[in-house]
Amino acid sequence: MAFEMGTGSSRHARGRGVVAGCVLLAFALVLGGCDWPQFLAGPQHTGYNAGETRLTRANVGRLRVVWQATQPSTGAFSPAVVGGRVYVEGGVLDAGTGAPVPEAAGVVPGQSPAVTGTTVVGCQSLFGATAVDTQTGAVRWSVPDVNCSAGGGHAIANGVDYLPVGSGPALAVGAFRVATGQQVWRRAPCPNGESLAGGSPTVGRGVAVVRCFAGEGVIGHTLVAVDAATGRPRWATELETSILGSVPVIAGDRVFVGGGGLGFDEVRPPGEVFCLDIRTGALLWRTTIPEPVGISATSTDGDGLYVLDTSGVLRRLDPATGAIEWTNWTEPPGSNGAPAVANGVISTASFSGRVEAFDTRDGRRLFTTELGQTVHGATPVVANGTLYVNTSANGLVALRPPA
Repeated sequence: MAFEMGTGSSRHARGRGVVAGCVLLAFALVLGGCDWPQFLAGPQHTGYNAGETRLTRANVGRLRVVWQATQPSTGAFSPAVVGGRVYVEGGVLDAGTGAPVPEAAGVVPGQSPAVTGTTVVGCQSLFGATAVDTQTGAVRWSVPDVNCSAGGGHAIANGVDYLPVGSGPALAVGAFRVATGQQVWRRAPCPNGESLAGGSPTVGRGVAVVRCFAGEGVIGHTLVAVDAATGRPRWATELETSILGSVPVIAGDRVFVGGGGLGFDEVRPPGEVFCLDIRTGALLWRTTIPEPVGISATSTDGDGLYVLDTSGVLRRLDPATGAIEWTNWTEPPGSNGAPAVANGVISTASFSGRVEAFDTRDGRRLFTTELGQTVHGATPVVANGTLYVNTSANGLVALRPPA
């Protein structure tokens, strides 16, 4: 299917270049090298690996399956890839071969693993959040009331892990020191009796951003920022649509979130993308997608904002203005996972098992393959020249171009 190109002014392009230049350095500092250490690549949840150089526009079309692993259990979440090792729910795999790493046989990371230094933090339904030594498997600490069923992964920034704690109306955000498990602060951040949406906060520029909702039958939801160091409220901005389906993304001094597509009595509002000032919560722009779809995920490399909706349509927006620059179609049905962006390539995986890659510049399709298995609603991972996709039957699948 053909893709559609949008138009934009040179002034917008220059402004976008300034935004990109500022945030690219920040992304590189957060990630370090070309690993993928935690959910959506880092605490800002950009889905962008700034250090990746081995997977390129030139070779992504030659991707092939090099291994797949069902043991130890890979779970239903994205892996963490650090130092030649792949951390999945049930253990540690060799990134080159997919075989279990013998010297890490005792390491059980748990759901949504995140690696920092010699510690891997995961979530286990019986024990809450658990920090494990990456070499010995020894448990360093655990926090039982972390809500493992709330979805999403860890957001580790400056030695602190930000997680949902409690349950039901008492669901709150907790900040814990990765080194010791000591609680730094805990707060129910939602205003006016609203409830906290599941998943870890998005953390950057000194704030932790969460989504709040008022309950069934209420379409407007609230985006809330609290101080990352203290948990004290910074700002709350009500948005006139549902934002439950899209994880917020922080890039530079802006926060992006998608919404729409969730209605009642068969009334489905159009999809929308919002851009807010990270310092004040002021709305800078909003872009309406003229279809009754939800925005399931957003990713950014600082130069473009890549938006995937629930019907499988992928769009690039100008992060400075919200203008739609191009549109292409992934294989329906779409995925709840965010696109993975690295080195000018956008990688997506649909529920049906189709894996695709697109050029960030113009949306051209560079690669497509069928895995033949349902893909869990977790974002693909790109690290060290390899694309990782988690499937329901074949476990974790690794794709890599020939050397």
